[in-house]
Amino acid sequence: MQEEVEHTCIISLKKQGCRGYCPRYTMQLFDDGLLTFSGTAHVAMVGEAERQLSAREMQSVKTLLSTSSFYSLDDLYDNTIVDIPFHTMDVNYQGKSKTVKSRGDKPAAYQELETLMERLAQKEAWLTEKKEAEGELSQLIIELSNPDLVAILEERYTDFNLALNRRISPRQLYFLFDVKNKSRDREEVLSTIQDDPDVKSVQWNRSINRRK
Repeated sequence: MQEEVEHTCIISLKKQGCRGYCPRYTMQLFDDGLLTFSGTAHVAMVGEAERQLSAREMQSVKTLLSTSSFYSLDDLYDNTIVDIPFHTMDVNYQGKSKTVKSRGDKPAAYQELETLMERLAQKEAWLTEKKEAEGELSQLIIELSNPDLVAILEERYTDFNLALNRRISPRQLYFLFDVKNKSRDREEVLSTIQDDPDVKSVQWNRSINRRK
């Protein structure tokens, strides 16, 4: 019989309530990439939920944990304002453990991890309902070095369901592509296409990100 492997919780974030509409939830990320969420009040997901992080997402988490100064923080940050809720972060990674409790302003190292955790949760709209601006989450503007590359890109990125919508400029090689697979991580889509040697520039929304 196969033995069940016990996985370690590497980050835990708990937000307590206040007299108003402060979100109340507990979130845990395990070393196998499982993210669990338990919402109590003033969040979109009241109850239990979970999702499995991608390898790219887990690598981002591990990179931040490896470089974070979280372990050097004080155990408590308290501004003594009674109705501001306490937030508690536990980190247990590579043999180092640290618990920090904070109320009010947080140190940068704490805030980085909290922002990361909330971004991971919001991909499932556990905190608030997703609101997509028209065209912003479903289209990319890509500058190519050759117009013949359009069909190649469509074939290359079938996982994203990349499809040509139209050519934007008659003189320049800017093309509008639809990204029909909206379940894929937006940052992953952008970074993958940015790294393509046939792509000169790519943008979500308005600002073009050029290769450095």
